[in-house]
Amino acid sequence: MGTPRSDLPSRFSLAVENVTAGNYVITAEATDNQGARTISAPVTVYVQEVVLPVVWLATPDRLAMEGADDDALVVVNRSGDLGQPLVVYYSLIGTASNGVDYTWLPGFIEIPANAATVEIVIHAIPDTEFEPPENIGLSIEPSPSGAYRIGESNRTAITIVPAPPTPPQGLVVTDPEDSGPAPAWLAGVISPPTAQIVQLSYLRNGTCRLALSGAPGETVVIEVSTNLDDWQPLATVRLDDGWLEFEDPSAINFGRSFYRLNTKE
Repeated sequence: MGTPRSDLPSRFSLAVENVTAGNYVITAEATDNQGARTISAPVTVYVQEVVLPVVWLATPDRLAMEGADDDALVVVNRSGDLGQPLVVYYSLIGTASNGVDYTWLPGFIEIPANAATVEIVIHAIPDTEFEPPENIGLSIEPSPSGAYRIGESNRTAITIVPAPPTPPQGLVVTDPEDSGPAPAWLAGVISPPTAQIVQLSYLRNGTCRLALSGAPGETVVIEVSTNLDDWQPLATVRLDDGWLEFEDPSAINFGRSFYRLNTKE
């Protein structure tokens, strides 16, 4: 550090890393060129533990429907001191493409100061051609600056549902004389059996009517879901002549219904 001038005060600095939180008493000892020594008065240093905020996800709505005012919603939460804004980073994977199948998401979002949450809205972009439901996997990523810790609930899945007016594999949403306009939430999903849902109608009394076509004598299970995750068997039917009409009176009780066919177990 060189030889300090005797006519000027000398200053020295010392950096210590990875110090455990606690109270420390520090003294400085100096020795001059003649071997004289002196010890400074003690100084107490307080080292505090840095408590990082914890961030995690909640998903109140994990379905986004094309061509409808029906967005998926992911909520980014944080704990700890809310006094400063916090930028949270996330990654996106899945069969749906960012900026193509849903509006562009940059991969980071800021929780404002004095706020514990912020929302990520996933808005589906309508396709010109039918595609099966697509998925998005959203995961919290570490902060480049180490600004937060990642909580246990750090991943979620979103499903993009095709617009019902774009029917898959011959599925037709109709408005027969005894029906009202097909609502935006009505959708059909085709499954592995030979039989298919070839017509789907929303009747004025709230009933949903499905027309099935398949091999004569084929037996299939009609399943229904409101979220594309939890499927419930609705009925087991036999297509004696290769054609059957089935009505679901429970459709009126749900905001949206999805149907598929499965082979009979």
